[in-house]
Amino acid sequence: MQLTFNTDLATQYNNQSQIIRVLTEDWVKNEIFCPNCGNIISEYPNNKPVGDFFCSQCSEDYELKSKKDFTLEDMYYFENFLSKKYTENNYIKNKIRQQLQFLRDKGYIKFISRGVYRLA
Repeated sequence: MQLTFNTDLATQYNNQSQIIRVLTEDWVKNEIFCPNCGNIISEYPNNKPVGDFFCSQCSEDYELKSKKDFTLEDMYYFENFLSKKYTENNYIKNKIRQQLQFLRDKGYIKFISRGVYRLA
C-alpha cells in the first residue's frame, strides 16, 4: 500500500480544499479496497449524489468525509480483512500499530491519548 499522495496532481490547484479533495480521491481510488467485502472499489462520476465510490461486488456506496479523530479499535476492525490479504503475516495488530506510529512520525496523524488519534 502506498502511504503517500501523488502530489503532481495538486500542481494545477491553488485552493487547499481542492488540493485535498483531488489527492485523497486519487489515493482512495488506487489504494483502498471495499471494507465490506474486500473487492476493488470504483469511482462514481463527479457530483454523484449517492457517494464518491462504490463496490460492484456488494453494492456498498462510499463517500469521502473528513473524520478528524479515530481509535486504535477503529483500525482493528480491518484485522480480519488484512489477515486474509496478508496470509503470511501472523501479527496484524502489531503491524497496524506500527503503521500508525509511522504515520504519526511522518506528521500525518497525531497521538491524542491512549488508543486515540487525530488526522494532522
